[in-house]
Amino acid sequence: MFEKLRKTQFNFVFFGISAAMPSFALGIPFGLWLLSAGVTKQTLGLVTVSSIIVAFNFLWSPFVNKIKLPILYELFGLRRSWIFVSQILLGFLLLTLSVLDPQNDLLYVVLVACLIYFFSSIQDIALDAYRVEYDKFSKAENLATIYQIGYKVGAFLIGAQVYGIIGSDNWQVVYVYLAVLMFCLPLVTVLSSRVDEVEFKESTSRHFLTAFKDLLQKNNIFILLLLVGMYKISDIVLGPMAAALYDSVGLNNPAYLEQKSYYNFLATFVGSGIALWSIKSLKIEPTMF
Repeated sequence: MFEKLRKTQFNFVFFGISAAMPSFALGIPFGLWLLSAGVTKQTLGLVTVSSIIVAFNFLWSPFVNKIKLPILYELFGLRRSWIFVSQILLGFLLLTLSVLDPQNDLLYVVLVACLIYFFSSIQDIALDAYRVEYDKFSKAENLATIYQIGYKVGAFLIGAQVYGIIGSDNWQVVYVYLAVLMFCLPLVTVLSSRVDEVEFKESTSRHFLTAFKDLLQKNNIFILLLLVGMYKISDIVLGPMAAALYDSVGLNNPAYLEQKSYYNFLATFVGSGIALWSIKSLKIEPTMF
């Protein structure tokens, strides 16, 4: 039974949820929380700039791909050990947010938010590598779609529950709820299969320079980086500022946001299915076009 569970694709639904939780926690609910505490929109804009730390994950990616965590490496392997640790730490950080007051502890709130972004980026690095190496059990396009569905489950369905809690204006309960969910996800990591992992023979610094040099030699790499950069800036930095927009136009009602989350999930679920069909039928490039 456990062996079948270890080799299933369904675990990537939960990995997608795990990847979405930090982004959602520091997205619209985070912005609404700060605004309700009296933080100005200008200050909120400065706070959201801290999310840019995710864009620099390439700096510590070589370390995550090489450093073996004591004890945990023997139990889970390189990828799952980093996923496990980042999930546990993210749970504690979300729990820490629940006891802070933005009016009196804004500096600490920003510091915890930066740490959440940092460990979220570590989780993303390990999850991406694990998903690639999991290809022996399932095709990459299948995993990408399942992972995306899980990501949207985390962002929208769980989000709908959070907006329901917001209706009672109890922000502490919101972040306790998210922390409890985050603490449940390491169980999926433990039960997932260990994969054949790529071993880097070079030193970490040498590997980083080699990989960076190889990246710059790729065709049209700067166009691709511009595309990714524009997407990430709007997705990460501007995301929390949507709360300020909703607040300005009077769309900050929790009931409205709850319904919005359900419809967003439905649209994404259908879109992911169409994307999977298109990738299998037309391949990746036509699908992107």
